[in-house]
This record gives sequence, structure tokens and C-alpha cells, in this order.
Amino acid sequence: MKSFAFLALSCVVLGAGILSQAQAGVPQEAKSYKNDVAPILKNYCVGCHTGNSAKAGLDLSTYKGLTAKREKATIVAGKAEKSALIQAVKGSGEVKKMPPGRRTVKAAEIEVLSAWINEGAKDN
Repeated sequence: MKSFAFLALSCVVLGAGILSQAQAGVPQEAKSYKNDVAPILKNYCVGCHTGNSAKAGLDLSTYKGLTAKREKATIVAGKAEKSALIQAVKGSGEVKKMPPGRRTVKAAEIEVLSAWINEGAKDN
């Protein structure tokens, strides 16, 4: 009986520890431009925003194009909500909602983009 009580108590303590780590926001793996961000941009943006014929002169097919200096910064490293890219995919701020039409970037993908920008928008 004592061993059962000990086992039950151990499970409760272990479960509480795991739960508190999850609630404390244990750091997740950093987002990667190459593995996480570029595929999202390719799926939603690069059809119109690539190369010399990029709409609005905005080339999102490369890291260099994405981070190029513009009047309204496409990316503000460390500040996702101030980045035109995030404003566009959310349809917030003064930026036109993108992509146009019925296609919408999924909330989970916006979270990936935001996390990458908030982590410093590194070319990794």
C-alpha cells in the first residue's frame, strides 16, 4: 500500500512539473528562414512578388529581397507587429491584406513568421 501511495504521489509531482514547464513557456526551437519562413512565402507570396517583375517592387523570393530597405519596412527585426509583412498577412495596419482574393495565410503560419521576426529575422 505504501509503494502505491508513493507511486501515485510521484506521478502527481512529475505531472505538475511537466505542466509548470509548459505554462512557463519553455523555449521552443528557433525558427529558420530556410526551413520555416521561405516555404510559407513561396506558397503565398512568390507567385507575384519575385524577380524584376515583382509587384510593388517587392521581391519575397530571397532573404535579400525580403530584408531590402523600403519606405515601409517589410521586416522590422525583433518587432513582428511593426513589420509590413505581418500587417499584410493579418490585414492590419495601413498595409493592404495579402494575398489578395480568397486565399489566406493560416494563423499557425502567421505565428511562424511572427516568431521568426521576433527572434531577429536571421538568415538561417
